[in-house]
Amino acid sequence: MADDDDFAALFEASLDAGQPTRKRLRRGERVRGTVVALGGEYVFLDVGTKSEARVARHELEDAKGELTVAVGDTVEATVAEPDGAQGPLLVVHLRGGLDRDALRLAAQSGTPVEGHVVAANRGGLEVEVGNVRAFCPASQIELGRSAELDSYVGQTHFFQVTEVRDGGRSVVLSRRALLQAERARQAEQLARTLEVDAELEGIVDAIQPYGVFVDLGGLRGLIHVSQLGPGRVARPEDVVSVGETVRVRVLEITPDPKGGPPR
Repeated sequence: MADDDDFAALFEASLDAGQPTRKRLRRGERVRGTVVALGGEYVFLDVGTKSEARVARHELEDAKGELTVAVGDTVEATVAEPDGAQGPLLVVHLRGGLDRDALRLAAQSGTPVEGHVVAANRGGLEVEVGNVRAFCPASQIELGRSAELDSYVGQTHFFQVTEVRDGGRSVVLSRRALLQAERARQAEQLARTLEVDAELEGIVDAIQPYGVFVDLGGLRGLIHVSQLGPGRVARPEDVVSVGETVRVRVLEITPDPKGGPPR
């Protein structure tokens, strides 16, 4: 006979049966939610998660301090804390109209902001983020080597705010930080499903005398020189080149000694 804990778990599962699957949010994700309650500190939204999400009330007030939304209205926001103790925390003002206070909040929460590249120089990109002119260093644009910087002018991207200094007069951005976070997320997801004998595509990102390193979409694999062809291969660069897409089969999965996902 089941004990009280088992019965409670079964009872909770029975309540969930037949209910729609509740989604999980990711930091920086844009979501739409319906206002379900107005609190003194927060406005609460139904965004399809188990717990109601919340937005700081002041973010939805006008210049007179009056709320601009009512129960039943739809609000678009960005996820700042997906797993807050009081439910997911959302941030609304991360697009047009951004000021330096909003950028400080974005820097603290790690929430991405949308910026429009307006100029380029030898050091990086000048980016308009709402009402603020910010700067993204060349080393923070891509995971690897950046394209010609002038080619970014006129483009719109999401950035992470890394610094707000000099009283808000200097705002530093990084696009690379977001790309790294997305890459880590992809690696974690791939690591959970990767199996020996699985076949998948990758991109050659480095060539050494002993073999070829392949980017598998967040995870890095090694093709030993002995596995590059049916016969003996003296020089890996005679078979493949950096940037080439190759199809590979997983022979072995080795845990990362640093504690990260397997390689």
